Amino acid sequence: MSLLLLLSAALAQQNNSLLFQIHDPEGLLQGSPIVTMVDAAGNIQNNEPRDDGIRPDVVADDGLYVHPVMNLTGVDIQIHVSDGQQEWEGNTEINVDTTTPMLVARLTQDGTMRFSDWPPPTKSADGSTRPELTSEETGQLNRGYWLWAIFIGIGGGTLGIGLLSLRKAASAPAKLSVTHPSIPTTLVSHEDLEATVESLIKTHRVVVLGKPLDGTIGCTEPQVHPAELFAATVELALSPGRSPALVITDTARLVPSGSTPPVMELEELVAGRIPMVVCR
Repeated sequence: MSLLLLLSAALAQQNNSLLFQIHDPEGLLQGSPIVTMVDAAGNIQNNEPRDDGIRPDVVADDGLYVHPVMNLTGVDIQIHVSDGQQEWEGNTEINVDTTTPMLVARLTQDGTMRFSDWPPPTKSADGSTRPELTSEETGQLNRGYWLWAIFIGIGGGTLGIGLLSLRKAASAPAKLSVTHPSIPTTLVSHEDLEATVESLIKTHRVVVLGKPLDGTIGCTEPQVHPAELFAATVELALSPGRSPALVITDTARLVPSGSTPPVMELEELVAGRIPMVVCR
């Protein structure tokens, strides 16, 4: 029996991803914020956090502007925020010692930012306190955002707990004497979908974005970002059981995070490490 072991460590000099939030409780922003981030390697990323209540934001107009950020090298980061009239700048470090890395930048009147790795409590429309960004309705397939990138589990998911414990002590990923082929994305017609899924179910736990199919795991979100779906699949891979596979039957439920088409973005995240099927 062949064993495929996939290991990607989000360590100090590895690529990190996080959920970035601007906290503006005093209403200092006079327009939509534009954020420029410079990581430890000098790579520059620009993004536009939103406060419109559309995921990944939860409550509209609550002073929390949200945007996911990927592929930051290292933990040191420089941040510049502008609304076209005012500017804020600051330096900080990403806390990667968590399964849901998050960075909150609170804007101040003196043009600086106060950083935290935990979102401030806010009130939703029904008056309930929201202690974290994810909502109860996300279900078992959404535990948060941008899990640091360890992907383990083809035929051996129980190894994950032991490997996770090594993360804090390691300074770089260990080299393993194992190679694995890249699994290309499969495009299938609606006529061939049922047979394809039946074959996958025999060897994998199949996650379906679209109409639930017998023997599969359905995503309960009406709409989902590619990174959110990937993060849930990573978490599933870390639990004991067969390796996961992704089946996308309703591409309209994938929400783009930027200019990249969402199916392509999901393909880049999966990177051929598990079977991915797209029904056209």
